Amino acid sequence: MGYKHLVLLGILASAGCGGGGGGGNNIPGGPEAGDPNRYYVRSVHALSDGPSIRVTGDGRNWGRGLPYTTVAGLISQDLGNATSATVGVVVESQDVDGDVLDILLGEAVQVEGDTEVSIVVGGSYTDPFLMPVSAVRRAKPVANLYFQFAHAAPELGPVDIYVTAPGVDLATTAPFGSLAPFESTASLEIPYDETVIRLTTADTLDVVFNSQTFNFEDDTDDDEDGAEWFMAIAPNLIAGSSAFKLISGDGRSSFELYDRDLPASVRVIHASPDGPAMDVIIADNFDMPIANAMTYGERSAVGPVRGNRASLNFTEPGMPDVYLYQDTIESVAGFESTLFLAGEFDDLASADTPASPRSVFTQARVRFVNITTDDDFITVYLPEIADAGSDRSLIDDLPPTAATDYTPFDPGVYELRITKKTLDFDDNPNDVDEVPVFGPEQVSLGGGSVTTVVVFPPANEGDPEVVRVYDDLEP
Repeated sequence: MGYKHLVLLGILASAGCGGGGGGGNNIPGGPEAGDPNRYYVRSVHALSDGPSIRVTGDGRNWGRGLPYTTVAGLISQDLGNATSATVGVVVESQDVDGDVLDILLGEAVQVEGDTEVSIVVGGSYTDPFLMPVSAVRRAKPVANLYFQFAHAAPELGPVDIYVTAPGVDLATTAPFGSLAPFESTASLEIPYDETVIRLTTADTLDVVFNSQTFNFEDDTDDDEDGAEWFMAIAPNLIAGSSAFKLISGDGRSSFELYDRDLPASVRVIHASPDGPAMDVIIADNFDMPIANAMTYGERSAVGPVRGNRASLNFTEPGMPDVYLYQDTIESVAGFESTLFLAGEFDDLASADTPASPRSVFTQARVRFVNITTDDDFITVYLPEIADAGSDRSLIDDLPPTAATDYTPFDPGVYELRITKKTLDFDDNPNDVDEVPVFGPEQVSLGGGSVTTVVVFPPANEGDPEVVRVYDDLEP
């Protein structure tokens, strides 16, 4: 059996596991359509600051350990001799070990036989909503292509949806659908072709989201190569040209689709002790620097990045024609890159660290960055305060210009201690003594916080290293 994959021209969407939990059939294939005593359900995690979730219907597992942006696979559910039912749906948050943290939602949902129901969990942790979206059940595998949209971004207002070939004048075509918040379209067929999704403010042609180009190619020798794509319209959580993104899935994979124009973001940290003050400009946007006269230890604002590359220009303050430094980063859609200007200014090392600084209500998320001298390797201790003084390290020998990923912590009070080892190439780290750099000091890690801890080189030779803590949720 063939299968039509989704290809984006210019950007390859990264697909994650759809997930579906135990029980029933969790792939689009399986029992045919036409059974009035059976329905099919999947869960969609669009809770903007939520950890993994578990969704159950009348106590039956509809998906557990579902991370944010998952569109899970379909699960077959038996109605017995009935053709409809009212199902008690419960959504629970889970920690990294899969244990339940909170019951977020509990609602009665009406389901009908011979349908597919997408349970969209959206909103925020303290104000979640559950949005059931129904679609016709088709015999599987399908031969054609289908799109269905659900509006799960109530704060952004009504939109019109256009699904067209690239370059089509929207004034010459009708919308695929028009949705107020919490509304959904039917699952409708689209042609095999190059396709663009655009959202406009309702009743206008003002485009507020413009996708990359999808390339659908029909295998005329295969009548089972279709797909049914479910797309939840959700708020975009990073800097960019659109307040919207699409959380998309077909039962086999899930991914986030961002606006094609400015899908990523970047900020800069000045970590060169002898580096001059400088303005920071993205590409040729000289009228709107993301930093003005930025000096050692300071951080720029977040700025949007066009396409999958960003050129950064560093100029004399107020003198955009006097260049001090230039660099280019490779951006990743949906991610924020941080460029660290490290080392002596005449021999800068510019480390680029793309990451997703999404707030998770039940976690504190922290990453560590070492931008000290060439030979200093950083070790971090961060035990809970009850274990203060523990010699069990969180990070061992983080090399210069390296950054960790964000690590989740339970909210609480911890003891932070940072040490360094100065290593030559042939040194055994176990034979080199650790030298204190910071702490021990109590730090409070709050739920929903996203933090970067940076170890800077000394501002003046012979002085101790400088440790600074940045709130990554600041714009």
